[in-house]
Parts: sequence; C-alpha cells; structure tokens
Amino acid sequence: MVSESEVKLKTLVLGRGFVGKEFERYGFTVKDRSYVNVDEIIEGTYSKVFLEELYKYDNIVNCIGISDTRYCEDKNNWLKVQTINGDFVRHLSNLCKFYGKKFVHISTGCLYENTQGLKYENGKTETHCNYTVSKMIGELHCNKDDLILRPRLLFNKYKDPKNLLYKLEKFNKFLNEFNTVCSTEEIVNSTIELLKRNLNGVYNIGNTGTYTISQLADAFRQPEWYEVMNQHELICSQKLHLVNNVMSLDKLIDDTGYIPKDAFEEIRMIADKGGLQDYDSDK
Repeated sequence: MVSESEVKLKTLVLGRGFVGKEFERYGFTVKDRSYVNVDEIIEGTYSKVFLEELYKYDNIVNCIGISDTRYCEDKNNWLKVQTINGDFVRHLSNLCKFYGKKFVHISTGCLYENTQGLKYENGKTETHCNYTVSKMIGELHCNKDDLILRPRLLFNKYKDPKNLLYKLEKFNKFLNEFNTVCSTEEIVNSTIELLKRNLNGVYNIGNTGTYTISQLADAFRQPEWYEVMNQHELICSQKLHLVNNVMSLDKLIDDTGYIPKDAFEEIRMIADKGGLQDYDSDK
C-alpha cells in the first residue's frame, strides 16, 4: 500500500470544477478544461504536450462532466451531454488502459432505482432522465481495472451554484425524505484511500448518517419555520425526475477501513464557522 503523499504525487486530476477544486485544495495536480481538449481525446489526436503530461502520472481522475440536470433535459443539448458524459469517458478510459494508467471516474449515485432500502453497488440501477442515461453510458464504457465513484447531492463550505448548501439557503420548502449526501472532501479522501490500495470497481461515496434534507437544512440554518414536501411534490415543482436514495457505504469502509464524517455534524460545523465562504476567502 502506498502513502497518501505518493498518491498525490502520482495523480493527475482532469477538470477544475466543483469537485476538481477540492482535489486542488488537497494538493493534487489539477488541469482545467483549457488543458483537456475533449474533441482531441475522442478523435485520438492527442497533442505531444498532453501525452508528455500523462506520462508523469500513474493515476488519472476524471472530474469533467455535465451535471446540470436542467441542461441535460434540453434535447438540443443531448449531443454535447452524451459526448462529454459518455464518449469522452470511453476514450479516456481506453487511453489510460493503453498507457498503463489507473483511471478514476466520478460518476453519480443518482443511478440507483428510486425504491426504499439501502442501495448497494451491485444493486439495480435505472436511467430515469437524460443525465443518468449519459452517466450510465460513461460507466458502461469503463474498463474492468477502472475505479468508479458514485457520490450524490454534493456540498462543501464554498459559495457555488452546484453546492447543495448554497441551494438550501434559497428555499423555505424542503424534502422530507431520507438521502445520502456527500461533501467534496469525502470524494477526495475516499479516492485517496482507494488509490492507496489500488482498488477497482464501483464504490458508493458519501457522508455517514441517514437524514432528510429538511434535517440537514436545520443543521445549516437557524431554526425557522418552513414547509416540507415529498418526492412527488418535488418532481412537480422542479419538473425534473429527481430520486431519493440512501446508499450503503459498507464496501468503502470494509475495503479501506476509512469511515467518512457524519453528514449532519459536517454541515453543522460549516454553519458554526460562519456559513458558506467565497472561494478566495481561505487564501
């Protein structure tokens, strides 16, 4: 088993978005979309600069993807969504296989069927919207030695439209159904633990603890009056087919010994430290 410092030195992260920035804060080398030409990778016309950079690392983490579900549902955007969330993953996975690199793909826990009970990695999945169709395409194109992570409902301490907590600040009606949520820190820490042991396959990634979104809103905001709603009401209000899932983290914990932080406690800690920060406030 290699050390955490070795993992960081040997890992290249592609994509400097909501998740990629967290890897960067932890000391990983992160390249943004200006460095990664999606069309070149799909066409197989890699630049010498790109390949020379690829040679330096043993692990390649893909944080490039389209996660805006409203954008994905627009049929006019489907070609781009399917290209980035599907085709790009296939070609990047094959490129890593050819050059002997470990490929890590950030997928989504939204792929599980919308039923009661814990969701395990070998359980039933379903594609209930364009976003999940595209993410499933990406997973199906991965090779057997790849590592696939399934987080969902992401949050951290920064002001970002993709942050669950940023969204919670703007609403007074919350879902009263249980869900697994995942901080971006847990994505990074789980990736480190899995790469230290050179593990592969699919892993659910998230914070421990089973809570409703309304309970997590209580942890983040001062107690105040608000309404709760069920999944049907949420789908009708948002006009999106959104799911509620509680994912088992047993595989991650059993294979690595790593136990993620409790969701309620981590969100309460963010609130106690003054709430969400600007990205440059901790520099």
